[in-house]
Amino acid sequence: MTEALGPFHPDAVWKGDIDYELPRELIAQQPAAHRDRSRLMVLDRATGTIQHRRFGDVAEFVDDRDVLVANDSRVIPARIFATKPTGGRVEFLVLEAPTGAPRAPVAAMARSSKRLVENLELTLDGGGSVRVASVHDAGRVALDFGSADALETLHAQGEIPLPPYIERPNGPTSEDLSRYQTVYSRHDGSVAAPTAGLHFTPELLSSLAERGVGFERVTLHVGPGTFAPVRDSIAEHRMDAEYCAVDELTVARIAERRVGGGRTIAVGTTTVRTLESAAVGGTLAAHR
Repeated sequence: MTEALGPFHPDAVWKGDIDYELPRELIAQQPAAHRDRSRLMVLDRATGTIQHRRFGDVAEFVDDRDVLVANDSRVIPARIFATKPTGGRVEFLVLEAPTGAPRAPVAAMARSSKRLVENLELTLDGGGSVRVASVHDAGRVALDFGSADALETLHAQGEIPLPPYIERPNGPTSEDLSRYQTVYSRHDGSVAAPTAGLHFTPELLSSLAERGVGFERVTLHVGPGTFAPVRDSIAEHRMDAEYCAVDELTVARIAERRVGGGRTIAVGTTTVRTLESAAVGGTLAAHR
């Protein structure tokens, strides 16, 4: 029986238990004019009271014992477009920042009217070509950019892969390129932004530092799983692995704050996942 499994057992949780309809008119299609003017809901867990504030007010709810931990992954312009020899159009979403040998295959998802085949050579819209090195299930392929640097090609030709609920009929704008990044991002690798950090500004970070609030960085490259819908049962839903890293200095600084009675405050779920992955027996350790 379902009750015997418990309410959070994966076999007992279905999409309908966690799904809800968000009215389209409540989905902002443009960012706030100023990052830190976005709305902030503050829930007092002790009293259950709720305040509606602006994100710039967040400094009122932390003190000089606390440390904020944020994900410094940077979104790559992972969406590129190409044309088959027959004239058919193909859209690729590169799934991770290309690294390693110049000719190392690059994992991607493909959208095409017909299934792609191995060794198919396509012409990129911005010039140059790409070859389908291998074809896998669920529309996934490996791409060979030849002698070209794959990451340079993405930065020259690619588009930022905005979430599907953000409508851009003519593609992302130049503003999207800057606003769909956190101001502290530094490591290329994500196909979606760690959105909880989008509301910080350099001025707000400076204000927090002046108050003595700690700010540490970890890295988790957000993968395509963030876009993947849950079909039916949670137990049957496949989650792709994501690269994450926490260095020793960050671990030491967080530990120092905790010894002083401070809180470790994760900025968003990607940071939570990273810290959880790096926790060994309840103690944070360097992780890669």
